[in-house]
Amino acid sequence: MKMNYKYIFSGILIFYLGCETQISDYDIKTFNVTQIDNDACEQFYNYNLEKAINTTDLDTAYNNLDSLYAFILGDTSSLLNINNTQLTEIRMASDTTYLSVFVGQAADSTYFFSDAFVDIDVINSSGNLITPISNKSTLEDIAACPNVRTRSAFDLEPGYYIFELKALEAKIFNVVFINSNIAPTASFSALPLIGIDSLEVSFSDMSLEGTYPITSWMWNFGDNTSDSTQFLQNPMHQYNQADTFSVSLTVSDGILKSTIVMDNFIKITETDTSSANE
Repeated sequence: MKMNYKYIFSGILIFYLGCETQISDYDIKTFNVTQIDNDACEQFYNYNLEKAINTTDLDTAYNNLDSLYAFILGDTSSLLNINNTQLTEIRMASDTTYLSVFVGQAADSTYFFSDAFVDIDVINSSGNLITPISNKSTLEDIAACPNVRTRSAFDLEPGYYIFELKALEAKIFNVVFINSNIAPTASFSALPLIGIDSLEVSFSDMSLEGTYPITSWMWNFGDNTSDSTQFLQNPMHQYNQADTFSVSLTVSDGILKSTIVMDNFIKITETDTSSANE
């Protein structure tokens, strides 16, 4: 039997070109991984679920935007604050459903990461459709993260929005919202750190502001006491018992926050009465 090498070669060429096309398509989908991508991927990896939200179907009685907002925002349990959230579970009511969200801080971009292949339309309070800065849904890994299947970025001003979510079928999936603002970085020092029987400690805030100034401080002095000083930037605190205390500080710009914990930071010992009686 005589083989037709011409057709064999043509088949190999077509197969090769087909692979090349697929490789090229994949290359087009890739992009430089940013810190925001890494932060989102870490949220999916750690799986620290913050809350679960049920989306809303649009009832036929609500056939205009005002009614839609009134209908969805009437249930505050379904309202999601989308500034740098932890992992949130979204439960779609149907294959086309609505999620009410609130943006509390202006940013260059607000990113939507999902572990499901979904289509997103964002509508502002004026009823206008917001064009995404970038939008990508794929069955492949996005941003070098095996959990991310949808990545969209929007320019959103502070206010209320409706997210229209569409998929081939109703599904339950996880999302992370991150804006492009830099959060503050909590840091502090204190003196003195060691005492006998009791100790008055002066704490000094050394936190660095991010995109926005720091507006609040919350201290945990580690001795199970609380008073108004825990909300001061540079508090004084009195320790009245011998022990070792861990201290934490949380700073916030009103939306984004940062926490630092100093383990075994303050050490107070008891007076050695046995030596004193000798």
